[in-house]
Amino acid sequence: MSIPKGCMISYVDDISLTVASTSHRVNIRRLQELFSILATKGRDIGIPFWVSKTELIHWRTPSQRTPRL
Repeated sequence: MSIPKGCMISYVDDISLTVASTSHRVNIRRLQELFSILATKGRDIGIPFWVSKTELIHWRTPSQRTPRL
């Protein structure tokens, strides 16, 4: 799967998705869309993904004290 401005690292059902933009809202939307695609593909081949085991980590630089929306 191609992820514009991002990457995916995986091993069976352990997956790390990374996206980048100047807006945390855009990043969240992109991650939600990607997770939805992965969950559908996983379900099709019998690999479940659990939202309850999912974490979101938002990184920002010190110069980004106020989130850009």
